[in-house]
Amino acid sequence: MNPNIHNIKSKDILKFLLKNWFEISHQKWSHIQLKKWTFKVTIPNHSDKSLNIKTIISILKQAQIDKDNFLK
Repeated sequence: MNPNIHNIKSKDILKFLLKNWFEISHQKWSHIQLKKWTFKVTIPNHSDKSLNIKTIISILKQAQIDKDNFLK
């Protein structure tokens, strides 16, 4: 994965979360909701577009994942 947080796409975050024990709860329109125990994370599903930096930070905060851990 490219270590630049500005070039991350929703499919990259989705792959990472699925590898880290999250599972897809449901999908409505262009948003996928994942869950792991009591954590719920919503990801916009726009596969070819890079996500906004604020959206990426929000997703990582919802999942309680450190940015540095995600970029490794």
